[in-house]
Amino acid sequence: MTTSALNPSVAARAAAHTNTEPHIPVVATRTGARDGRRPPDYRRRPHPQHKQSPSAALPTSTQLTNRGALPPAAPTPPTIAAGPLESTPDERSATDTELTSLLARHDKDASGDNANATLDAVNAQLHARLADVSMAGYPDDVRRFEQDEQRDLGKLAQLSTDDAAAYRDGININAGNVGSTPNAWLRGLYEHDEDGLRAEIDTVHLEAETDPRERAQAVFNAPFDHEKLLAPQEQRSLAALGELRQQFRAASTVADRDKIFSDACALKQSLQNRISDVIIDAIHAQKKAEAANENDVMQAFEGARSLSGPGATSGARLAYFASRIAADAAHARAFTELRNVTPERLAQLDKDDPERYRQLAALAPERLAQLTQWENELAAQDSDAARRLPEVTLDPPKNLSDVRFYTPAPGPDYGENLRNLYGDALRSIVAAEKRISISHERPSSPVRQNYIKLHQPES
Repeated sequence: MTTSALNPSVAARAAAHTNTEPHIPVVATRTGARDGRRPPDYRRRPHPQHKQSPSAALPTSTQLTNRGALPPAAPTPPTIAAGPLESTPDERSATDTELTSLLARHDKDASGDNANATLDAVNAQLHARLADVSMAGYPDDVRRFEQDEQRDLGKLAQLSTDDAAAYRDGININAGNVGSTPNAWLRGLYEHDEDGLRAEIDTVHLEAETDPRERAQAVFNAPFDHEKLLAPQEQRSLAALGELRQQFRAASTVADRDKIFSDACALKQSLQNRISDVIIDAIHAQKKAEAANENDVMQAFEGARSLSGPGATSGARLAYFASRIAADAAHARAFTELRNVTPERLAQLDKDDPERYRQLAALAPERLAQLTQWENELAAQDSDAARRLPEVTLDPPKNLSDVRFYTPAPGPDYGENLRNLYGDALRSIVAAEKRISISHERPSSPVRQNYIKLHQPES
């Protein structure tokens, strides 16, 4: 993911079709769904190996809102009808030639491209970027899936209501399956399902892009992500777009249709540009929040390193640090993100996000090496304590660094469940530190005897 996603002009050029004036074939009249048929049901069945959990979907835009990544959702807008633009032998109705002319003159951006589809693609790419920065600490495959999902949803804005709804059902089911399992291999199967669905969406999307009637219909469709990102007054503009659709159908002259279509294109583009602005603001806000969380983690590390005196053991430092990162979901995710920093990841960041690369390169590697040293020292001391105190059998301490290898299912409770894993590690560290301390007591020490009594298994 590159920072060019934050620049609409760059993203638009990347998303636009290279052929700015495609040949538009004359096609049969659309009287309903594609080719007069209802679209097939593209919903996917959950794999038999894993039962889908209805509540375990990937983080949605609503959940991103709750994290502070997005503004509060606007009230549900009125439904915009998406019926066909029918042509008849009556000269008062729009022909394919007329629609092609309208699109060429009004549905274009500064570079002459299909503005409606391009701006929806830009906003889908921006939302993919927002998902990425909002999912710090999630497994890489889940973040990739969520970004791909947003780009797929952006294409649905160009399709008829029936087609879009059918494909959206399939996307949601695949997303729910991915979010419901901690098993990366199983998530890969669901991701494969989504790849197949994406191929179908791409085919239908390309057909819509080369059909003047479907392109004209799409101008009157609600823009991508309008439900969550448009303010109430902008939702009223969305209702006006629906009214223009009805006026366009009823218009009986070329001049009237030209004026209505021009107004619709201008209104649609203004709404899409507003959505771009909102997402870009949300990206900046989320990056700022994540940077603050990571800074807190770094400060916690410095606090652990600054401990002094006889009690400043490796276990005590780890316990101090773990108590900070297990305090809430945001810091648990931030530490997981930092712990996944590798030389390879830094090299990629140097290309994709130089600013973030400079931050992490200056802070993370040296501190992560120190953390690993503390964990190794605690493990060695605990192993020695086990030999000194054979009466008590305890599991070895859990490494904070290892949590990233067994993260929970990436559904809506991911952050809290991740925090609980660090809480478990904290308790094991405290227990190990206590055993190490007791192991140095004399065999006759009342403290040692009482500790053994408390930790012996019940008969």
